Amino acid sequence: MEAVAQQIAERVRDAPMVRIVTHIDTDGITGGAIASEALDRAGIAHEVAFVKKLDEPVITELKRRGTPLVWFIDLGAGMMHALHGLDAVITDHHVPTEREVPKVLRSDLMRFAESQDRILMLNPHLEGAGSDVASGAGCAYAVARALAPTNRDLAAVAIVGAIGDVQDQEFRRLSGYNRTILQDGIDAGVLRAHIDLRLFGRETRPAYKMLQYASDPWIPRL
Repeated sequence: MEAVAQQIAERVRDAPMVRIVTHIDTDGITGGAIASEALDRAGIAHEVAFVKKLDEPVITELKRRGTPLVWFIDLGAGMMHALHGLDAVITDHHVPTEREVPKVLRSDLMRFAESQDRILMLNPHLEGAGSDVASGAGCAYAVARALAPTNRDLAAVAIVGAIGDVQDQEFRRLSGYNRTILQDGIDAGVLRAHIDLRLFGRETRPAYKMLQYASDPWIPRL
C-alpha cells in the first residue's frame, strides 16, 4: 500500500487545489479530517465535502466545477466506471467495480485510456486483501504518512475510523494495515494498546447496566 500511497501523495503535492469528497459515517469523517489536516500542514489549498453516497449527480457536479484534483475517501471504488474525465485519487476499502467503457467513449478508446490514467486508487482489495484490514480513514492515513512522516500523529484518528467501521469485530483485534497504523500511533505517543473488555458504556454506566445491555459479547440470562 505504501507504493500507491506515495504515488497519490505526489499527485496531491502537485495539485494547486484539492477537493476532498468523503462519506458521512465515522470512517469518512475521520478520513476527511486526516486528509484535511495533512493538506493544511503541507500548505495545499483544499476544501472538504461530505456526501451520503457517491452517485451520478455528485459526479456530474464535480465535473462541472472542474476541480484540479478530487480526493475521494471511503467511497469511489464502486463508481470507477463513472469517473472518466476527472483528475482523481481514491482512498477506499470497498470492493472496486470494473472499469466499463462508457458509451460516449467507445468510439475513442485512446481518450478513455487517457482518462483512466488520471485516476489513482489506494484500496486493500487491489493488494489482495479485504475490506477489514484498512478503513477509508486508514487508506487516507497512508497518503498523509507518505506526504510527511510527521503525520504519524494522525494515526489515532485513523484508528477511530477503523473502530467506527467495526474492523476489530471479527477477530476482536485490529489486523492487516490497521496494525501498522496502531504501531505508528504508539510510537508517536498518541495511542496505547492493551487487552481489555469489549463492553460498551463502561465509562458512563453502572456495572449492572453495562452488563445488562452487553451485546458484544452476548451475556445470556441478563
